[in-house]
Amino acid sequence: MPMNKMERYLDSGAGKKLLAGLYRADDATRQKKRYMDVYREFKEHFALDSHAPSPVFLINVPGRVEIGGNHTDHNNGMVVAGSVSLDAVAVCAPVPNGIITIRDTAYNETIKVDTGDLNALPEEEGTAGALVKGAAAGLRNRGYKVGGFNAVLHNEVMSGSGLSSSAVFEVVCGTILNALYNNGEIPFGVIAEVAQHAENVFFGKPCGLMDQMACAAGGIVFIDFKDDRSPFVKSVPMDFNKSGYSVIVVKSGGNHAALTDQYAAIPKEMKSVASFFGKGVLRELSVDELLAKASAVRDKCGDRAFLRSLHYFAENRRVLSELKALESGDMNSFLKLVSQSGDSSWRLLQNVVPSGDEKFQDMGVVLAVTELFIHEKGRGACRVHGGGFAGTILAFIHGDDAAAYVTMIEKITGKGSAVTLKMRSSGALSVLI
Repeated sequence: MPMNKMERYLDSGAGKKLLAGLYRADDATRQKKRYMDVYREFKEHFALDSHAPSPVFLINVPGRVEIGGNHTDHNNGMVVAGSVSLDAVAVCAPVPNGIITIRDTAYNETIKVDTGDLNALPEEEGTAGALVKGAAAGLRNRGYKVGGFNAVLHNEVMSGSGLSSSAVFEVVCGTILNALYNNGEIPFGVIAEVAQHAENVFFGKPCGLMDQMACAAGGIVFIDFKDDRSPFVKSVPMDFNKSGYSVIVVKSGGNHAALTDQYAAIPKEMKSVASFFGKGVLRELSVDELLAKASAVRDKCGDRAFLRSLHYFAENRRVLSELKALESGDMNSFLKLVSQSGDSSWRLLQNVVPSGDEKFQDMGVVLAVTELFIHEKGRGACRVHGGGFAGTILAFIHGDDAAAYVTMIEKITGKGSAVTLKMRSSGALSVLI
């Protein structure tokens, strides 16, 4: 049987290097089959001849872990984030009719968007189509070319995983349009900003820029959102895979459904404190100014808003310390800072247990049990991951303890709930095959 385009690419030196750089060695064979399956479905779903003249691109966008900076980005704070081996893979080609068609194999759905009508509609909020439309509209509004395409997508960064499934999807859309219509010349920062706008305005979910920026940029990155229109992004030259620690995300079993209001309350409350001082975001204040007016802030904004603001200032300082520790390879200091961050999120930010939920506190249970394990071993760290309330925790477990930890925690959370990740150095990729 003759080889198809994808098979030829994956068997080439460049293809083998790509797989080796993105995935753990024990996952390479499965990933090759996955890529082949996506290409095969692309050919079948869109009746593509393997020798068709249209350019066919392979698109890859990683999920991300938030290493430091829990709920700081939406108030122009600082974060450390990293791209990981759980990712989205798409195969795509342009079409002349201006219609975007994406076959999402993970959700078994087909999304269609007409690039001739890219207006945000209230009835489309919360849909994948809104994210596609928002990404295309954002690029067009910035003067970039937009057109139709066919794509098949397989996204292993599933909803609720805590690794930014929506941001990955948005960045996939922007990266496809970049590859097919803009010669790959759109900066990753622009793709990230457009993706965030799509989620905020078209999808109707408030979020900061950290998720999209980390997915687009790749590697371990320090991001300062002081100027949110042009964030400062710095690559952290550290190979975490050689640190001796495994990066493990654990699905707590909690459900993100109906929690949008609780997520939205965090930036809203922080900004209410900033507004008390006549400012737009907390980054424009200092903790000393906050403490000097503590009583008045508590009366006006409430105690929870005050505590969440204290978390913000402490977390921003902690991010700088984490950056220094990572750059110097000081894992002991880094792990202590991760633990401090987790403690602050639980006590001050209060995004571990949904407000008023006495029965279901999945994330709190997983964190507490993980902390007991780490204390017993005398090494490691864990914290709430991402938005919080439900979803995942992030654990840094020594390699010698990783298997025992996974066995232990999955007795509580279920088999397959603990996923060991590889930190990857690349962000959004497009390859002509």
